[in-house]
This record gives sequence, structure tokens and C-alpha cells, in this order.
Amino acid sequence: MVLSRLWTIPSKLRTTGSYFAVAGQPRRAQQRGHPFVSLGQQDERRIIELAEVRSVHTVVELGAGTGGTTRAILSALPLSATLMSIESNPQFCGLLRRIPDARLIVHCGSAQELRETLSLYGLPAPEAVVSGIPFSTMDRVAGARILEACQRSLL
Repeated sequence: MVLSRLWTIPSKLRTTGSYFAVAGQPRRAQQRGHPFVSLGQQDERRIIELAEVRSVHTVVELGAGTGGTTRAILSALPLSATLMSIESNPQFCGLLRRIPDARLIVHCGSAQELRETLSLYGLPAPEAVVSGIPFSTMDRVAGARILEACQRSLL
């Protein structure tokens, strides 16, 4: 099911009460050579709504970038919940660590080791995974590994 710039993967993950949402980059921005695109407030609200962020305890954000969507998730996240943002770019990790919110855990590393990363921080399986990773521009094998890691962590 395609919803503007937001794709969802319902399959059997939906029946377990888990949710996986992927935010993709617009093709126009990719064609212009932009390394990343910030989502607008409307897109961020849509992600929060579809991932049901307001009613979960643990959310994982993949490819958090500079933190725009991170801040939007935190604004909707219950006070007792946790958001773990995984980013592979060390500079972006530095920016994310400046966000003053005790609910936020920033992990600088690969999304391919999601289950191990959750374990490292003592976190349970997430009820929602939100991704800003540009799957359309990355190696298919790496993308498939990330999706498999997400599926394993949600089940």
C-alpha cells in the first residue's frame, strides 16, 4: 500500500500488534543528488499516525539523520516510552545526542544488527519501527538484511 512518501509493510507484523513504517526519499531530490531529504511536518504527522507512536512503549527509528522526525516522534511519544534512534553517520549521531530528552537513546551503528542493539540497551522488542533509510538508493542485499533484522526484532 503506497501512501504519498510513506510505505507500510503490514503482512503478519500487523497481526502481532507491531508496526513497521518506512519513510522514503522523493525521487526528484535523489535525481538532484541530495544525500538526504528532510520530511515536512505533514509527512512527520503521517508517520506518527501510521506507526501509532502515541500508544507504544518502545519505538526504533532507523536512519534518523539530523533529527527532524526524531523530534516529531518524541513530541508524540508517551512520557514513559523509549525511542532508540539508530544512525550510521557519526556527524548526525552528534546532532541527535544534542536533543535534550531522557526518552531518547542514540546508537551510532548499522540497522542490520537491530536485535543485538536492542539487547545492548536492555530494550524489549519495539512496537513500532520507523525508517528514514533511503532503501531505493542502497545496495539491495544490505536493504534486505535491514528489513529482515526489523522483522526479527518485531516478532
